[in-house]
Amino acid sequence: MSELTLFLLGSPYIERNGARITVDTRKAIALLAYLAITGQRQRRDTLATLLWPDYDQPHAHATLRRTLWALNKALDGVGLKIDREAIELDRQRHLWIDVEAFHHAIAECSTHGHKQTQICAACLEPLQHAVSLYRADFLAGFNLSDSANFDDWQTFQSDSLRRSYAYVLERIAHCYSAQADFETAITYARQWLAIDHLHEAAHRSLMQFYAWAGQRAAALHQYEECVRLLDHELNVVPLEVTTQLYLTLKDNHAPLPPTLLQTESMLTTLQLSESGSQYTARYVNTSLATLHTTQYRYPLLGRKEEWQLLHSAYSKIEQSGMLIVIDGEAGIGKTRLAQELLKHVQRQGGLTITARSYEGESNLAYGLITSGLRAVLALHATTDRALSHLPTHWLQEVGRLLPELTPRHSLSPVTPLLERPGAQNHFFEGLRQMFLTLCQISADQPPGFIFFDDIQWADTSSIDFLIYLLRRLDEQPLCIVLTWRSPHISPPHRLYHLLNELKHNGQALHLSLARLRPSSIEQFVQHLNTSSTNTAPSPQARQIQLTIANTTLGQRLYQETEGLPLLLIEYLSEIAAGKLHIEEEYWPLPAGVRTVLSLQLVALHETSRQILSVAAVIGHSFDFHTLHTISSNSEEETVLALEELLNQGLIEEMVEMVGIVEMAEQRDSLDPTQPLETLLLYEFRYEKLRHLLYTEISQTRRRFLHRRIAETLLTRAEIHGEQSMLAEQIAFHAKMAHTSM
Repeated sequence: MSELTLFLLGSPYIERNGARITVDTRKAIALLAYLAITGQRQRRDTLATLLWPDYDQPHAHATLRRTLWALNKALDGVGLKIDREAIELDRQRHLWIDVEAFHHAIAECSTHGHKQTQICAACLEPLQHAVSLYRADFLAGFNLSDSANFDDWQTFQSDSLRRSYAYVLERIAHCYSAQADFETAITYARQWLAIDHLHEAAHRSLMQFYAWAGQRAAALHQYEECVRLLDHELNVVPLEVTTQLYLTLKDNHAPLPPTLLQTESMLTTLQLSESGSQYTARYVNTSLATLHTTQYRYPLLGRKEEWQLLHSAYSKIEQSGMLIVIDGEAGIGKTRLAQELLKHVQRQGGLTITARSYEGESNLAYGLITSGLRAVLALHATTDRALSHLPTHWLQEVGRLLPELTPRHSLSPVTPLLERPGAQNHFFEGLRQMFLTLCQISADQPPGFIFFDDIQWADTSSIDFLIYLLRRLDEQPLCIVLTWRSPHISPPHRLYHLLNELKHNGQALHLSLARLRPSSIEQFVQHLNTSSTNTAPSPQARQIQLTIANTTLGQRLYQETEGLPLLLIEYLSEIAAGKLHIEEEYWPLPAGVRTVLSLQLVALHETSRQILSVAAVIGHSFDFHTLHTISSNSEEETVLALEELLNQGLIEEMVEMVGIVEMAEQRDSLDPTQPLETLLLYEFRYEKLRHLLYTEISQTRRRFLHRRIAETLLTRAEIHGEQSMLAEQIAFHAKMAHTSM
């Protein structure tokens, strides 16, 4: 073990012989980080000017001497070489720095005998080691407010390391793609894209990986997201090569997945190239060895009651069908719960059809229906036998939607849908018969299973057919599972109205998922501890097991995730990778969490995004009057923005107006001149979303907003006699604004 260990990627800390060292001042940490990264002997004048720019030379040098004394004492005299003129790290001692280890891991690939643009099987291990070292950005959560030069240096280093991290993720993604492990390639590509969501090469790679994984709709959606981001932030269109790839995928002419070819050199390499309108990847394989990764799998958690209801509902299906709706906020576990039932059906021998809607595809008529049918029709041998029993006139109707059926089943040429009475119903009935046939090939099979995920984004035509299908549930045993995100689908929606009708007839089950309780997370953590001790654990499992030994982990996870399962899994994955430690006071947002939260914001109107950022500075809870005053938007703009944020489920109105009651009790009566809107309170649904928005605001603008908030609250306190009630808030915002009130 290194005698002295410096962790600078993420929240910085120091260890000596494995024990964490406490350093009294932030300047000492900054000094040590600067010496570690520059790797050079630094003059005292340089360090004094860098860290104390507002001091004169005598005072700066005196403060530097005190800082060095405190740092040297904390290090027990190990690690620094100090003389009258300069200071440097003592590299003759055992010294380990994570940034250096990160660079060394990347550089190791250059020793494998291939070009820098290539990757071999041996590259994967050091590159994955580099990813494990990158806990978060350089000195995450650390800054010196009184040293602009150090902050500039830190920003430069952080940007450089982030680019290297993106380069590593790109290479790993393409390596897994070369081995046809497209799901893992997608995971790394999404992390790559999260670093810079305007990087078209990342968008293109993700489009190809989705297509090769059989997720064509996701590939098309990725392009549309790329178009939207480039237009919104840069007012430009995608490059021709990106658009060409999209058109190729849209026409179902996706390039073949990469293959691994054996060469005399016995060296597995991957080389990326972009030439003309073609985006290609050339793969040359040497070794037949397969690379494996260990993935720690997590059980379904905190949903025992919901699972029992699902299992019971499906098992009771006999002569007529059943609709199951699972709703809840983003990341609550709707899809995971539905997939557990899907797996159960498959184990019982039931036939299943699944499809998912994507945001931004509501203009693709019958997109959801087409996606589901094509996924099943790809299984030629099975479906051809099933469709041989489907009357030709029904196949002919389906052929209007799926032209590829015409030559495959010797149908008449497809004709447009006739605009005559009954034509629409005849077409829908053809689709229904198709679904029923594919879900029930023989009479002795369990009820068929259709799963449509994220139905809130489905196109109108797909919804029309779905309603037609659901109104005929009593004609055949069939289970239809829908998931939708609340509050996107609410009582006025046609599906919601039909759900209530079917519930009244005993043909529907509606589950609204709530966030996990602290006790559920505690039980889940204990389950991981038990399961990891009963088997030979993987390195990731051992990392979690060691962390679980700290009894506060469940409490910490609940505080960080607020009971949202998707965020919980992301945090556990970071713990498994050794990127988060329970003893750290500050946990940076994992890349997966940042991506999940960022996706909640992409569709927002610019005004709504700006108002939400202002709200993030006000705090977790905020009132209309303060928000309206600080945002400098008109009252109507503020109202419209709040309505969009409520509809997107990003904020919610306070259900219990406790604060208002207390305000009324502390005054003889409410001021009749006070607008009623000042009593409207809202709060963020996700505290981590507020944190993300807050950190994306520049320090200058943050101080400006904090100052305006403090001034607004002070004026309100003086007018309405609320000084004692608002004093703490005013003091906090004044402190954050670096001003006094």
